Amino acid sequence: MRIANLLHFTEHHRYSVYRDFALSALQSSMLTHMYQPIVGLSAVGLYHTLYRQVAEAQSGYSPLELHRRLLLLTGSEGEAGRATGSSTRRGSRRSGCCRRRAIT
Repeated sequence: MRIANLLHFTEHHRYSVYRDFALSALQSSMLTHMYQPIVGLSAVGLYHTLYRQVAEAQSGYSPLELHRRLLLLTGSEGEAGRATGSSTRRGSRRSGCCRRRAIT
């Protein structure tokens, strides 16, 4: 079952991250120093969190995880976390990191 409306995306849904590239030390430094002031700390933190879901030397899909785990990793839990979670999802699209797909 696919989620038609992102407002129906809850902490109980599962997600997977797909990554087909590796960040060099320079690219990671540029992301932190150049883009963090523009997109904010939470967006860059989410980017790094999702990036690290796939092992450094690998590419492909990460194991399925509960959205709740992502909320706990980013410190966005509870009802306030849901509001923060939807804003960080917009931030992840803006940064262009990894594609996240919801699987129910």
